[in-house]
Amino acid sequence: MSSKRTTARDSSHDENYKPAKTLDGSVVKVMAKINDREDVLVASVNGADGIGLYRMERAYRSCETPAMERELVRSMRSTFSLFEGLPITVCLWDGVGSERPPVGPVGLEASMGGIKRLMECSDFTRTQLRALLQMAVEHDIRILVPTITLSEELEWVRAMLEEVSEDVGVDILPPLGDLVESPHAARGADEFGRCADFLSVCVSGSNQVREEECRIRDTHRNRGSAPNDAAILRVVQTAVDKERSTCVPIEVCDKLGHV
Repeated sequence: MSSKRTTARDSSHDENYKPAKTLDGSVVKVMAKINDREDVLVASVNGADGIGLYRMERAYRSCETPAMERELVRSMRSTFSLFEGLPITVCLWDGVGSERPPVGPVGLEASMGGIKRLMECSDFTRTQLRALLQMAVEHDIRILVPTITLSEELEWVRAMLEEVSEDVGVDILPPLGDLVESPHAARGADEFGRCADFLSVCVSGSNQVREEECRIRDTHRNRGSAPNDAAILRVVQTAVDKERSTCVPIEVCDKLGHV
């Protein structure tokens, strides 16, 4: 009996490492959303093709003292150690959502998040980019920028990344992507795609998406229930349609895997 259980377990383990394919045979990379070391272990055992989303906030929160560049590198190095040679996507943190935000000039509203806050707090952004460039020497790092509304904002981050790379001594820059988190951002995917190296759709927690879901349910109320997560699927489809003109890679992340 023990031998049969071992064989079944080994067979299940082998299945985890087989490429994921759609019904028409297209290979799809399945990557993990990582919060901590425990998530890394689970993802590695289950054959994840990489880390699809790691929010820089996690590195800051793991530091007992106010996080500086060195502490951030140490935290990420520990977290990413099992994913050597695999893609790792890291989203910059704007400092919002913390009881004691690590940054914030006087007069800057806490509600101002995303790229606007990152641009206002340039030293904070520079520290993150310096840490990520150091990690890029050891891993296949990709950088996501949150809440982009204009292509110029993404170009601002790229310019800072190039500037910082000279200080750090890194010649090859990590790919820079736009985190699409709302229907509005999805509709601008073609514009952002011209300056982004990739797009990542992550809209499961967006208030705008919840409002869209309510509108869809109201529309379908007299014709039966609406498909599950119809609003999210609509955002993904919008981003894909807009992105066709730029041929920039697009992916979905966070809670979209169950849709």
